[in-house]
Amino acid sequence: MEKLVIYTTQTCPFSRASKHLLKERNIDFEEIDVTFDLKMQDFLFQKTGYETVPLIFCGNKFVGGFCELKELDERGELKHSLGLAA
Repeated sequence: MEKLVIYTTQTCPFSRASKHLLKERNIDFEEIDVTFDLKMQDFLFQKTGYETVPLIFCGNKFVGGFCELKELDERGELKHSLGLAA
């Protein structure tokens, strides 16, 4: 199973909302706080084209941010899309 990683900052409400949604769905994840790591933020933004957090990855696959996560959940495809469905 691929590891779910979420890059966040301490002040971002969408980061908090993403973590809350994942916890509600009993989905394990690793959080990496990039609040003070401007080089990592720049690297991630260059890699994804997104200029905001959270940035959510499942293995090497970029899932998106909170909006994409919420959309997958609303369609009932969250666990399947993350490779967590049986």
